[in-house]
Amino acid sequence: RINASIITECPPKGFKQVPHFVICPQMFSNLPELYIAFQMEQTVNSRWFTEKYFAILRDAYAIFDYSITNIGFLQKHGFGMQQIYYMPINYLKNYHSQNDQQEKKYDVIFYGDTNNARRQSFINKIKEHYSVKIINNLFGAELLNEVRKAKVLINIHYYEDALLETTRINECLSLNSCIIVSEKSKDFAENKYLENVVDFVDVDDAAAMLERINYWLQDDARRNKKLQANRDFLDDKANSFEYYFFRFLLSVGSIDFDEFYCLAGGNIKFQGNKICLSLPESTERKTAFEQDNKFGFEYFPGLRHPIGWIGCGLSYKFIMKKAMEQKLPQLTVCEDDVLFPDNFQERFL
Repeated sequence: RINASIITECPPKGFKQVPHFVICPQMFSNLPELYIAFQMEQTVNSRWFTEKYFAILRDAYAIFDYSITNIGFLQKHGFGMQQIYYMPINYLKNYHSQNDQQEKKYDVIFYGDTNNARRQSFINKIKEHYSVKIINNLFGAELLNEVRKAKVLINIHYYEDALLETTRINECLSLNSCIIVSEKSKDFAENKYLENVVDFVDVDDAAAMLERINYWLQDDARRNKKLQANRDFLDDKANSFEYYFFRFLLSVGSIDFDEFYCLAGGNIKFQGNKICLSLPESTERKTAFEQDNKFGFEYFPGLRHPIGWIGCGLSYKFIMKKAMEQKLPQLTVCEDDVLFPDNFQERFL
């Protein structure tokens, strides 16, 4: 168990001589001496990525980022893989109780910055048919209480080529109080699991979004059935944030392998007996393997250590332990720089 506290006052009154996890560090005028930066901005737009922000990130002990696309961007700007850790945003089980539901007051709700032409265009088209509650300056419990009053929440990108707003989406999924209708995104492939719980439409297709809103608002029983199905699916799904966060603690020596496996091992379950060992932070190698993987190898996000071969060894230890736990009769493991010969399938069989 690690004792921790949350700093809510701004600016902070002072910092203790302990590590700090700082979410969106560019928003703060002063930072602690030792901090891990949770980078939450979208790299598809350079608004935040100034030299000042790059300097803040360089000074961080480590950088967490929720997006593989963002990680590739940072690496192209000189950040080494040793400093960067993939940290996906996830659904939070038991975020609220069933009794937290509010009486439905709004057909459709949107929260976020509406000082944006494309968002206004979407919202205006939807307003021609339904009332839309817009929230752009409300936070915390007050915001969540308003979201609970909505039947449908719409997620509209600020930029046409935006990444998926996984923070907003997972927060609302954790509430499980309304249907989410969202545009797809540039990094849609990174978040394919959300297809089961979010109703996606193509980018810029306001007509399709309106059609899906209409579908969910027409039938309360249909909407409630979908919300229950979402809860069942997400409650049963592995927690990827938990896996990657404990993976970070293992890599910096805060926990050992046995503690890691006890805390996070349950979030990995092999679906077959062909495994590819890779690191999500090694973006180019991961992409190259995915393009060559025509043989059904399952991706395993390997463990890390400052000494590379130790991280590799820990990864194989995890894979073998998990295979024995699942009683797999056999297992084939490759790494993401494997070269498959043209006759691989015939020779493998």
